[in-house]
Amino acid sequence: MAKIMLPYQLNLEATRDVVRQIESTIQHNRWPREIIFDFSNLNFCRPSGVVFLSNLIHWLIEKRKITVDFEGINTQKQSIIYLDDSEFFLQHTGNKFNNNSGARNSTIPYTQITHERSHNWLENELIPWISIKTNYSVRALTDFRICLSELFNNIDDHSSKKIGGIFAQHFPKENIIETAVADFGVGIPANVRKIRTVKDDSDAIILATTQDFTSRSTPRNRGLGLDTLIKYIVIKNEGAVTISSGNGMVNFEKGLDGAVKTTSTPDIGFCPGTVVRLKLRTDRILEGETEEDIEW
Repeated sequence: MAKIMLPYQLNLEATRDVVRQIESTIQHNRWPREIIFDFSNLNFCRPSGVVFLSNLIHWLIEKRKITVDFEGINTQKQSIIYLDDSEFFLQHTGNKFNNNSGARNSTIPYTQITHERSHNWLENELIPWISIKTNYSVRALTDFRICLSELFNNIDDHSSKKIGGIFAQHFPKENIIETAVADFGVGIPANVRKIRTVKDDSDAIILATTQDFTSRSTPRNRGLGLDTLIKYIVIKNEGAVTISSGNGMVNFEKGLDGAVKTTSTPDIGFCPGTVVRLKLRTDRILEGETEEDIEW
């Protein structure tokens, strides 16, 4: 049995500590039979951290056949109430701690969505919600919806489970809507190495975001998804995209020269599948675009 202490703030950057704790429990390539996540220190959560943790838990249970349990849960604590309202505990235990908990006005609860459901859910649930929160028209968010659809197309192409987790929150004081998407696939670096020799996982992520790059795992996969996503969020909206996969993490944001600036985080620790964090700025004007057929 191994106990993993969750950090004070659960965001995508802080997950490296969670992963390193798990790695320290592996002795002679033998994993513990049970892992307990302790929530005692947790005080603040971001969507990317919640999606990563949820993805990790599913991976431990389904891929490593490890029993996962929770402790240190103070149901009066704001971080626990937040996770309960976000349906995190409902997803993993089948129950809520507070029967009156429910979706907050500022969030789209954590949801696992099959590829078949994803396009309808994006069009009828997430995009209308973002439109209300940002005052952007649904038409102005067309490119954003297409980019998210392509993330789910990628999940369908590369993940054996064909399910992606998604969670979104509006931070009005920061003028940001953060959306995080995670999958159970082999990860971007593994797919890149099917056709190209790349030593560093972060370099593999950067390569995967270049225009026209594709692992061509399916006939429709032409390699435009991540490149288009970054152009829309980073260049057009001046927001940020962070991709964590394998042992790599790369942040994409607009540099002073107007081009995309990439920042890699070394020794991030293992990320099962891929987590993509999107920070859409709500204080930028977006004009409507014409929908295009974008596949990757």
